[in-house]
Amino acid sequence: MRKRKVHRVGRWLWLAGGLSAVVVLSVLWTGVSCIPPKSFRQVKQPREGRAMNNRVAVVYSKHYQINMGGFERLHLHPQKYGRIYLKLLTDGLIKPEDVFVPEALTEEQILLAHTDSFVASLKDSSAVARYLELPIIASVPIALVDAGVLSAFRYCSGGTVLAGRLALKYGIAINIAGGYHHAKPNAGEGFMRRVRGYITPKETANYTFKVAGYNEVYLYLSTDETTENMRAIAYAIKPTPPGGWNEAPTQISKPQQLEA
Repeated sequence: MRKRKVHRVGRWLWLAGGLSAVVVLSVLWTGVSCIPPKSFRQVKQPREGRAMNNRVAVVYSKHYQINMGGFERLHLHPQKYGRIYLKLLTDGLIKPEDVFVPEALTEEQILLAHTDSFVASLKDSSAVARYLELPIIASVPIALVDAGVLSAFRYCSGGTVLAGRLALKYGIAINIAGGYHHAKPNAGEGFMRRVRGYITPKETANYTFKVAGYNEVYLYLSTDETTENMRAIAYAIKPTPPGGWNEAPTQISKPQQLEA
């Protein structure tokens, strides 16, 4: 019995050692593969830049890049700002030393626009996952979420503040960032989406429409081909589950007569 216990302990120690080696190798590989090119290293630390023709200031930071171990690929173009920066460089429109590099917003600055409760919610991975519409983030430790995602948001917002100040000084300032999810003073939410189209009924009749959506959703119908005569015929002001067409009476329109 003792030999069996020793054997099992030895096997677990061997497995733990193997896993440790894998982790170390993964960290080393990540560190090597993620070494940024010189052009990114030059826009890492906050510093002054040079306005082009003393008229146009460009703001960017390496810290704008979101890094969640590959999870960021589940969303729409999270690394587009880095691509824009590299495109400007390769086309010879700017040099790294021209770029103004911002500092991240402090919590004190963030609280000028957001409530204490909203800022506190950013310390909860589940809340951040809901704001980003990425459920998988809910299982990630908040320290990693903060370092990989929220830190980038703070730097991008710091760039917006810096660009505003530079615009007052030079006339034009561009922050190579933006297009993130919406944030209200006390809440965060995903992008608004608008889809337009035409309905061609097969036969003249009364039709009923239903809507459901992850957030607020409205369905508008126009009496002609223009948007001037459109009106909301169905809507949901709260999130509804997939296929949840009957969560609220407003989700179902009154009969609408359409002509073939």
